[in-house]
Amino acid sequence: MKRTLKRQSVVIAMIYLLVQNCVFSQDSINNDYVVFRADEQSAGRRGEQRLEGEIVNLTGRDGLTFRPNNGQEIKITVDRIIDFGTVKETAQVNAEQLFRNGDYRVAIDYYLEARRTEKRTWVQRQQTSVIVQAYFALGEQHLACQQFYLLAESDPETVYLACIPLPWYVDLSQSLAFQQFGEKWLDRPDYPACQLLSAGLSLTTTNRAKAVDALQSLAKSDNPSITALAKAQLWRNRLAEATPSEAINWEQQLDAMPEELRSGPHYLLGEVFVRLGHPDNAVTHWLHVPIDSPIMRPLALRSLQRAIETLESLGRTAEAEALRRELTQGGGKPPR
Repeated sequence: MKRTLKRQSVVIAMIYLLVQNCVFSQDSINNDYVVFRADEQSAGRRGEQRLEGEIVNLTGRDGLTFRPNNGQEIKITVDRIIDFGTVKETAQVNAEQLFRNGDYRVAIDYYLEARRTEKRTWVQRQQTSVIVQAYFALGEQHLACQQFYLLAESDPETVYLACIPLPWYVDLSQSLAFQQFGEKWLDRPDYPACQLLSAGLSLTTTNRAKAVDALQSLAKSDNPSITALAKAQLWRNRLAEATPSEAINWEQQLDAMPEELRSGPHYLLGEVFVRLGHPDNAVTHWLHVPIDSPIMRPLALRSLQRAIETLESLGRTAEAEALRRELTQGGGKPPR
């Protein structure tokens, strides 16, 4: 069972990276295309297949719905997809380039324009996932949350779960806003990604008890990525009391997660290990965040700051200064 869940996690990670990097690769003038592993149960059709035609839809639950040229519509599960692409419009090309350059504010404007003119729902969801990332990189979590709810309402088991703007540290100044965002979806298990975000936002509000109940339920989900993130959010309630054995167990859970889901858990493990008297381990976890997920800018900057403070407390000023230069080049101080 554990092996099956781990394989599912790898599949979800693969599809997330695929849709982020390849979904708009242009292959031919008029056709969408898909490359996939043929169903092994279909005699004589093993190995890879390539089809040209039209991508009808893409969801986390149903996979890719594809209408081949001169053929009948088929469904391809996410674990069988190798590559796919579609022709992109000028607004989309410009938005992608701005996002790659780190010009997130202008990229958002271009993505919003591209989404307004886009007719295909599956493409709109991909665009929305990048808008979420851009708002989160700018530190505008409330806007990132609004966009993620749009995305996950359209596709409850979204393939873009890795862009979910979960909170990983307490920001009491945003508690009221978090409560307002969290209330709508907290009692909606039929929208697991929305419920996960709502529960995470509600952990520091008056809805904390309901949030814990929701996270405990989501931790038993059939979706291994939902399960992993729900369990990690529950760690936030144990940061001040976690034992060494718990920390070791959490590290094992982290190792089983898809890589693009690990940044928040890395941050929490840093906080646990520094409290337990293992500063080197804490710094290692914190440094994973800016290295592995620089797009999660507020969390990356905060992790760098925590690593600097810890190194300075150990008298390792040269290492701390090197990180401080990285922090300065990254745009200044993280949010408190």
